[in-house]
Amino acid sequence: MARGLQGRSRETPGTEENKLNRIIVGHALAAFTSAVWGLTFVSSKILLRDFTPFEILFDRFVIGFLALAVLAGGFHFVKGVRNWFRAASAGLTGVVMYFIAENGALEHTAAANVSIIVSSAPFFVAIVNRLFGDHAPLSRSFIAGFFISMSGICIISSESLELEGGMAGNLLALAAALLWGFYCLSVRRLSDEGFSSGEITGSVFLCSLAICLPLMPVFGYSAKLQELADPVNWGILLFLGVLATAVCFYAWNLAVRYIGSVSTSVYLYAQPALTAVAAIPLLGERLTLGTAAGIVLTVAGLAISQRKGRAEEASGAARPVGKGSEAA
Repeated sequence: MARGLQGRSRETPGTEENKLNRIIVGHALAAFTSAVWGLTFVSSKILLRDFTPFEILFDRFVIGFLALAVLAGGFHFVKGVRNWFRAASAGLTGVVMYFIAENGALEHTAAANVSIIVSSAPFFVAIVNRLFGDHAPLSRSFIAGFFISMSGICIISSESLELEGGMAGNLLALAAALLWGFYCLSVRRLSDEGFSSGEITGSVFLCSLAICLPLMPVFGYSAKLQELADPVNWGILLFLGVLATAVCFYAWNLAVRYIGSVSTSVYLYAQPALTAVAAIPLLGERLTLGTAAGIVLTVAGLAISQRKGRAEEASGAARPVGKGSEAA
């Protein structure tokens, strides 16, 4: 406590301004990333016509890893055995398992459904943080919002019953949202150690690819050169690998550093609307009244759940974190 008070007493107007700038940049990065990721559901569903969920995952992150090295001016990694375990945990939960679940969900249900269910991730970020992180209490508004959003997801799931495998797709999407909670926890712990966003992202990507290698024969990975020759497939893979992976994972991890994992995840609200709008002309999906009602309930529940904690976390999350904070 004394140490914290001494730190505040030494603060200058410049450092206060830097904190405010970090909060603004953090929110801008989170909004940009969420907008791009909203379009990835449609892009990935198009690729699923020619590729398996695991093939999309692996090809996307190979491109993303190489693109990140170009953008960051080389490969940068965390240091220390414990931190490499954290990076491996983030890679396993937030990349390998997450995208197998998400891409698998897209095989069985509508892109808009997957997007809205995955947007419930802020609930799981907060719950995982409550159980395994700093044990922050869950407010009444959070609990009320959780049940409102889950009712919306139940409506969306009921609308999917007419689709073969629709319920399985919805459950996979819900699993992806839960996995994102564990990913954010691991990233936040690495950020609290003072590593830059480039070091965290590079380490997570490297661990993800290392985990994928022994899984290639299990999932029957194939390079599919003929399909890769299709300019549409190449264009989508470059969009997913460079922008949605290298740029957006770097931006997301930087946003988590500046405004915290819960506040950053709130921007996932924007994904369902973007996905639903893009899926209508590109995939021929139709937005039913039931699905629209489910989207409204889910987003409303998310908004209610976050009414209190955002400002508190944003003010605390913008603190300097030491090594690499400026390099991020």
